[in-house]
Parts: sequence; structure tokens; C-alpha cells
Amino acid sequence: MPRTSEICKGAKYSNTRTRESQRKREIQKLQHELSKLHEELSKEKECKNKAYYFILSTNNFNRYAEFSKKFDGFTAWHEACVVKMQMDALESK
Repeated sequence: MPRTSEICKGAKYSNTRTRESQRKREIQKLQHELSKLHEELSKEKECKNKAYYFILSTNNFNRYAEFSKKFDGFTAWHEACVVKMQMDALESK
């Protein structure tokens, strides 16, 4: 039976505690990022709910339904909003 020193000879040792602390830091970093994403998602959801309430409270649901039918399949809403705001800004000058 080989001796322990022969088995371990030439093996590279690593500090288990160092690896554990690195993993803990990585986990904490990922948890922080997840928390920030969750906050951003909550804000976006709140803004959408506010927009829905505006549509409903101003009796514009039927107009919104027609608008949705007209632009069915369109997906570049963010870009369209940016262009619309830029055009409105230029017109107001």
C-alpha cells in the first residue's frame, strides 16, 4: 500500500477557505444584481399599470383596442416612442 506522502507528492494544494470565500462573494454579487433587476422590473410594471389606468380612466379602451388591431405584430415600440418624442420636441421649437 502506498504511503500518503507518495499519493500526495506533486499534487497542487488549494486553500478551500479561499475558494469558499470567493464563491460567497460571487453569490453576494449575483444576489445584488438580481435584487436590482427585480427593482427595475417592479418599476416597469408600475409604469405599465399607470398607463393602463390612464387608458381606462379616460374612456380610451376602445380606441386602444383599435390601435392594437391596427399595429398587430409591431414590436419596436421603444424605438417608436423615442422617434415620436424627438419629432414632438422638434415641432415645439
